Order: sequence, then C-alpha cells, then structure tokens
Amino acid sequence: MTFRALIHRTALVVLIGWGLSSLAAAQGTVTPKAAAKGRKIELSLYSLESERLLYRGNRTIVEDQDKVEVTTVFTTPAGKPFQTTVSVFEKVGLVPISYQLNDLRSGETESLIRNGDTIELRYRENSEEDEDDGTVDWEPGSLFTGTVVDFMHAQWAALMENREFGFSFLVPSKQDAYSFRILRDEERSFKAKGQEVIRMEPDSWIIRRLVDPMFFFFSTEEPRRLMEFRGRSSIKDETGEPQDLRITYSYLGQN
Repeated sequence: MTFRALIHRTALVVLIGWGLSSLAAAQGTVTPKAAAKGRKIELSLYSLESERLLYRGNRTIVEDQDKVEVTTVFTTPAGKPFQTTVSVFEKVGLVPISYQLNDLRSGETESLIRNGDTIELRYRENSEEDEDDGTVDWEPGSLFTGTVVDFMHAQWAALMENREFGFSFLVPSKQDAYSFRILRDEERSFKAKGQEVIRMEPDSWIIRRLVDPMFFFFSTEEPRRLMEFRGRSSIKDETGEPQDLRITYSYLGQN
C-alpha cells in the first residue's frame, strides 16, 4: 500500500464516526438468554471537551431469542425532542445475521445482511440521498456495532490478563471492514474505582497516531454492565457532524 493510499484509508477511518455508542448499552449488559424483555436505560450525554450536558436519552430494549430491537429517544437538557433512533438486529452468538438502524430525525439508515460467505452493507446519509451499497467477504470473528461489547465480555478473563484481541469491524457507512483491537487500559482502570476500562482503537500503529481511541467503562461486579463510554459517537449535532462524547448509563429496575 502506498503512503497516499494509507492516508486515504486513514481519512476513511476518521470519518467512520465509530458508530458504536448508539447501541453500546444494549450490547453486553446481559446476553439475550438472560435478558428481561423491555429493559429501560437512561443515558446522559456530555461534551467530552467541555463536560457540558448536551442531551438526555431514554432507551428501551426488547429481546426475543437472538433478535434485539432498540429504541432511543434523545432530548435536550430542557426536554426538547432532538433525535430518535430505532435499530433491529439478529445474531447467533457473535455472528451477525442482519442489522438495520433508522434515524427518524434525518432519515439516515444503515444495514447489513449476511449471505453465506459475504456481507451486504447499505447506507443512506439522509432522506434526500440515495442509498449506497457494497459487499465484503465474511471473515470469521468479524464484528458490528451490535456485537462489540458482547465480544469484550466474551474475552473478559483474557483482557484482565492484559491480552489484546484484534477483529474486523463492519462499517455500513463505508461499505467496508476495518481492523481494530481491544485491550485493557491499565492506567484508567487503576484510577476508576470499581470499574475496568477497555480501550478500542485501530489495529495499525500508524492510524492510531491519527485517530483517538474509544473507552468503555465496565462495572467490575456481575453482570459487568457498561457504565460509561468516552469517544467519537454516532450522535450527530445540529449540523450533521459526529460528536466526541462522554455517555453514562443508568439501568432502571435492574439488579
């Protein structure tokens, strides 16, 4: 790969918007077999730079076997409606079957469908744009936004031994897959009381110099719920730009 091509690919990674925080609390908090239907989660979303409260969110998660539906209603601190997203995905363990996310404010949609040895990826930026689609080869161990936190849970014991894990992350908005890795962030875990911090970042050390990582803060107590997320989010501002946020999660009526 030429240096110019590498920089172009790096730019694509930066533009991914990471796309994980919109579903982060839905995944990995408990597995579908152990989950109660209609779980409720409250979100508080702060600017990562200024720590100013930007939005609040109310999330409802309904699970039926391996099919999950997640509805999140975002409001401003004053209670004004800002954004509603609805996602539906199906998976077997960590293997994706299908996934679709709809942003009811902008008309943005993204989806994936696994067809044997290939994954079909589709994306539309807003209701006025045409849908883009593409196909990538299925690679065992590939993840999407609905399985990343579950993967962290599956590798928890090894992560606590400071082992690293790489994976291919499917990105419908780019109709492509990118290499990432996860590892325990020792410094942040040491400072976080009663929490362990998992860092997710590009697998390439060159790209890591240009792209900030994401941090997932988990409770150390079972079922090791995701308590906080820090990094590039899929929540876009009024101009349509992705934002760097600190998101906290409060699990209502759940022991």
